[in-house]
Amino acid sequence: MKLSFVNNKIKNLDVIQTNKTSCGIFGYIGPNSVLQNITFEKCTLTANYQLARVNAVVAVQNAGIIRGCQFNGMTLTMATGGDSWQDNNDSFSFAGHHVYLGNSAVVGDNRGTIENCSLNNINISVTKRWYVGAVAGQNSGTIGGTQTVTVNNVNITAATGSVSMYFGGITGKNHASGSISNSTVTLSGTGPKFTRGSLVGGIAGMSAGVINNCAIVGTVTNIGNISDINCDFIGGNAIADANAVFGGIVGRNTGTVSYSTVSNVGMLFTATLNAVYGGIAGQNTGRVQNSWASGKQDHNNVSGTRIGYSVGGIVGFAEEGTLVEGSYALVALSDKATAAGAVIGGSRAKLSMLSSTNPNRWP
Repeated sequence: MKLSFVNNKIKNLDVIQTNKTSCGIFGYIGPNSVLQNITFEKCTLTANYQLARVNAVVAVQNAGIIRGCQFNGMTLTMATGGDSWQDNNDSFSFAGHHVYLGNSAVVGDNRGTIENCSLNNINISVTKRWYVGAVAGQNSGTIGGTQTVTVNNVNITAATGSVSMYFGGITGKNHASGSISNSTVTLSGTGPKFTRGSLVGGIAGMSAGVINNCAIVGTVTNIGNISDINCDFIGGNAIADANAVFGGIVGRNTGTVSYSTVSNVGMLFTATLNAVYGGIAGQNTGRVQNSWASGKQDHNNVSGTRIGYSVGGIVGFAEEGTLVEGSYALVALSDKATAAGAVIGGSRAKLSMLSSTNPNRWP
């Protein structure tokens, strides 16, 4: 199947779902299918169902190709919190398909290709949900590829008082088979663009795959003012066991980040217990290569414990397996963190993780 509309739109679609496990304009885009040259404009999905597993405005699952499409003014709202089942499961079986959980303006579960697409003015708000991304909730396919994917002006917000995890400007979770390349997220306006959550990144909340030649452009320079109305990321522990882990590119990286840039991103913590921020990766056991970061990190009106407060220009907290090479940072960091470093904040890794590769990634 090939569905292509030149100069045509799907516009002003408003869906409210209260009893569906999964919901989207398209349920399943098969491996031989192409969705091409379609503009989706001012489409809204409101999901008020605790047992909902996949909520995406456009497609529940994509195994085909989405190419040359525009997504403008898309809104996903999930005011009803998910159940405890999602705490221990990232996928389920439905109608003969293995489906990854996901919540997105475009695709819940991407296993195919999304390329040459643009997203503008994306708003997502959730309560106790995992795997949230503007382009895909979870990705085990290809986003960007040899072409580009751009996201301009995205806002992802988690409600207070509950744990929401895996938030990304492109995808919530990038699997080992997943690849994100040539993708850019540009943030604009006042106030935070990523609000609360754990494992949050400008490109991916968590990545075990490849992130290459990606960029996030923020609004706060390393000498600029940062506050709750002038920042890009804002986070803190909503409840005691919710670790606030943020990264300019990726919240937690176990794969490879290469040739990627973070420009003028501002991170503000409202609580510092187990708070982690890295200019490229929050937590890291993988590789960060030939990448750079700039911006500012601080905390606001914090008088409580700072245990586990770890910040770094490239990696917030490095674990065994970490390799950082050819990467540089110009990130102003809080002087109140329990562990802070121009390159790496806290670490359980060996010092040999740092490579002496010559500089080759600075604008």
